[in-house]
Amino acid sequence: MFFIGIDRKSAQSLSHQIYSEIREKILQGQLKGGHRLPASRTLSEELRVSRNVVVSAYDQLYAEGYLETKQGDGSFVAEGLHSLPENKDLLTPLLAPIPPMTLSGFDSSLIDFRSGLPDLNLFPAKQWLGHYRAVLDHLKAVDLAYGPPEGRWELRQSIAEYLKSARGLQCDPRQILITSGTTQAISLVTKLILSSGKKQDVILEDPITGDISRIIELNGGVCHPIPINQKGLDVRDISEDLSPGFCYVTPSHQYPLGGTLSITRRIRLIEYARLKDCFILEDDYDSEFRYDVQPLQPLYELDKNRVIYCGTFSKTLCPALRTAYLILPPALLETARRLKWYADLHNATLDQLVLSRFIDSGDYIRHIGKMKKRYKSRRSILLNALSLHFADSIEILGAAAGLHLCVRFPGQIFDRQTILELKIKGLILYPVAIHSQFPDQYEDTLIFGYGILSSHKMEKGIMILKEYLLKFPGSSSHK
Repeated sequence: MFFIGIDRKSAQSLSHQIYSEIREKILQGQLKGGHRLPASRTLSEELRVSRNVVVSAYDQLYAEGYLETKQGDGSFVAEGLHSLPENKDLLTPLLAPIPPMTLSGFDSSLIDFRSGLPDLNLFPAKQWLGHYRAVLDHLKAVDLAYGPPEGRWELRQSIAEYLKSARGLQCDPRQILITSGTTQAISLVTKLILSSGKKQDVILEDPITGDISRIIELNGGVCHPIPINQKGLDVRDISEDLSPGFCYVTPSHQYPLGGTLSITRRIRLIEYARLKDCFILEDDYDSEFRYDVQPLQPLYELDKNRVIYCGTFSKTLCPALRTAYLILPPALLETARRLKWYADLHNATLDQLVLSRFIDSGDYIRHIGKMKKRYKSRRSILLNALSLHFADSIEILGAAAGLHLCVRFPGQIFDRQTILELKIKGLILYPVAIHSQFPDQYEDTLIFGYGILSSHKMEKGIMILKEYLLKFPGSSSHK
């Protein structure tokens, strides 16, 4: 008889322990096809358990196909089962402990100038909770069923009204499709436009967040990065041989350099899209935070049939909300609805209803105003610290808006080794070069996000950087 070990103190039932032991021996090849198992009465006596316990284990093994019976002759291991040896090489990394920074996405013990994150400590939890309770108080049974893939009508109306009053953007709520963040929005647009298979080329700004190009490529696009400057992308730099499905741009605040697409280049881009019969995806990711003038009019207003507008709540509220939206030309709406349905059916209904109330109540615009003052103050502190320690030896880029700015340090090279040495000193910095297909052009430029850092940390971080560069001036003296 083969050995079966049972633990009478285990929270797992005796029947399940017996089932698991026999199943494991079959999968590991210790019990091969045709092997006869002891009768349930015999096994129950050997294990000193009730016969019903053994019968229950055998019944489960029969139900899952591990055992078969031969009339009048007992229970046998089913034929045709192959052993499944444990793949320890694959299991090891899965079982390894996950470092805290991976879990949280942010290590508060370091001075991390990460861009793209708002101050999460200032999320309006009290107001949000109030609106959540109001939604629950008025909830209908139908609200808990599956919803429309394009999103709740209430939220789409709220967004349309907000864009009209805050951005001067006119659109029909029926053109709005709610997505699970900008990532899904870009993925849906890529599938939507490239689904015909006729046009796979996509024009991108360079530098750009690496995730954008990867999302497009994973959905069938062939990316063509075009180097940009502070006036944005110039279509005259695009090869005449290309016939793109769409052009991806961040015209109000280019990421990461922070430039604004000039009106001349906006008009050229629209004309290019018409000539090439392609679309423009406008990612308006953080334009609410413009400090010296009012938010710029979206590119969308120049051609509502060619421009697909993408907005998000990740920068104004929090990334965890996972809510963004697209404004689509009418001709693309039905296909976009189907793609969203196939992707995840729809965004969470309760979150949509709460966000709609939050916007309609005026709490959203008040929250943006509060955050805008906070970020403007932090931007000033960062600029003052940079001016104090580096004076005119640096060049500030893209400081007019958003949650980050860039700084050129002429004569410096921020390579992997330099960034690692600064991290050891407690300072995390992000070179623009990591976002570019032409890194040599940006090896002296860093991104400074100020959305999540206190004044003290920003000032201390700039001091650490200055001390390091004084010790290792130039590009290679520390090597």
